[in-house]
Amino acid sequence: GLNPGWSGAPPLCYLFALSVRRQRRLPAGLKGCRFVRLGYLRKLASAGGKLRRCQELPPEAFGDPHKAWYLLIISHRWLNRHSCDVCSEEYPEGFRLRTMLLKLDAYFSPLALNRGGLLTKRFRALCTALVGDADVLVFFDFMCLPQEALDENGVVVPRSTADEHTFRRCLQHMGTLYSLFPVVVCDDTPPGTHRYWESGWCFAELSIAAASDQLHQCSHEAVACAAHTVWSSGIADDTDAVAIEHLRVAVAEKHFFFEEDRQAVMHIIRNFMLKRALVDAIRTKDLGRLRTALDACLSRDLRDFLEQPVDARLNTPLHLAIAYHFHEGVEELLRHGA
Repeated sequence: GLNPGWSGAPPLCYLFALSVRRQRRLPAGLKGCRFVRLGYLRKLASAGGKLRRCQELPPEAFGDPHKAWYLLIISHRWLNRHSCDVCSEEYPEGFRLRTMLLKLDAYFSPLALNRGGLLTKRFRALCTALVGDADVLVFFDFMCLPQEALDENGVVVPRSTADEHTFRRCLQHMGTLYSLFPVVVCDDTPPGTHRYWESGWCFAELSIAAASDQLHQCSHEAVACAAHTVWSSGIADDTDAVAIEHLRVAVAEKHFFFEEDRQAVMHIIRNFMLKRALVDAIRTKDLGRLRTALDACLSRDLRDFLEQPVDARLNTPLHLAIAYHFHEGVEELLRHGA
């Protein structure tokens, strides 16, 4: 059992844990993932430039996610398999580039001051309107993860071996980004293309963001789209066969560029369902459910879940268990390697 003197330790342990986390930390699995400065996107658009893949961007395009005030995650539908965006007479710089900047400027420019609401909301709008370009970083997958390209003859240029390794590793941790940080939903699509929530990858991103309450800050109008996600049934337990079947049916209906991505999306959402079960077990102090979730983490080689942040305050499951005074949960987490 616990040492009798441990009962007074949780506040001290928690304060110590907070004191050593002076910067935002991302999971080791996201090493190599980049974040683009909002100022660079604005400069790109004003100069008539177009979206470019990660490997072609200059160093000044990127910022440090450990220090930026705002880290935003873009959820969008790819409009072209290799360029991500499409240009037209109406959108010479690209449909996605312009519509994304319109979404961002609604919150991070003087336009934010036009939003009504309570005094607290107006104050938050003032804060975001005045923040500098370098302090707003954006994760936009095409620009932030290594991508394939097309040469002048239309032949696919694959990622290098190192870039492919980075891409595959980061891909398995995408749920972390969409569950921890505000998500900006760019659901605009040109005429003649399928809708945002009909895309398999968008479905995964929206599902995770909705379940993690990451839509309200910068995508409150997209909350209604959550009805299209796996969470709309109220079932979100990865150990529940009904939940898994509901997910399988939902993913089967979505559009993918590559059929193998269907299984990748299933894997990402199931991993998030497991992480959510882990967190819910801690918050409700359900020791049996916590053991089940921890055993599942180990059996699926997801031990790094125990080191990943689970909320915006960067609490790991162990931090969370201490904060909730869940003594048995702390012991169980430690036994499993936390």
